[in-house]
Amino acid sequence: MRPFIDEVIEQLAARHGATTRVDLNDISEIIGLQAVSYEEVEHIIHQLEARGCAVGGPPTVREMMLLREVLQAARALRAALGRKPSVDQIATAIGKPPFLVRRAVENGGGLGS
Repeated sequence: MRPFIDEVIEQLAARHGATTRVDLNDISEIIGLQAVSYEEVEHIIHQLEARGCAVGGPPTVREMMLLREVLQAARALRAALGRKPSVDQIATAIGKPPFLVRRAVENGGGLGS
């Protein structure tokens, strides 16, 4: 495999070491605009699973609890700011990394307008 693929695996493993759950959108976010083959994506998934990570699947109870926290913070920020808050603002308010807030928002269907 290309060194880039190994870097993607390492970044994802480091990012999700505590939760051991990797959303497919996380893989996409780390890959970015780099061209990858189907085989490379499969390799990434297999390597993450070999490290004990669950890849894809429905939100867990922990993720649903995070979604509640994100929504509460988003509502409070919306009231304080008079507009929809950014992911970074919500992440700062709840003390979580932006990628976790982004996944929670995606799992919850967005924050509305």
